[in-house]
Amino acid sequence: MTVIDGTTHRLGRLASSIAKRLLKGEQIDVVNSEKVIIIGNREQIIKKYRVRQSLQHHGNPKGGPKFYKMPNMIVKSAVRGMLPSKTTTGRDALKRFKAHIGVPPLFDKSRW
Repeated sequence: MTVIDGTTHRLGRLASSIAKRLLKGEQIDVVNSEKVIIIGNREQIIKKYRVRQSLQHHGNPKGGPKFYKMPNMIVKSAVRGMLPSKTTTGRDALKRFKAHIGVPPLFDKSRW
């Protein structure tokens, strides 16, 4: 099992490298996913996020589209976008991935 600290990593580059390693069979946990950086123009990123949030209320709320607010789910959806999620290899790879907000007690270095 590999533990990656998400502090100061860029979201796209982190997601692509994680997706490659998941397809090879590794199990990966990302801690501090709230500190992952989204690169780009701040105003455009916020505008795009707000448009997505307004689209979420139309139609069937259970059917989607689902745009997450929690940082661990944003990282997980970015990794899912890099995987072939409609095949069994992609689904199995995504099951081997977990993103955490903060550092859970299982991975806390001061505990050891």
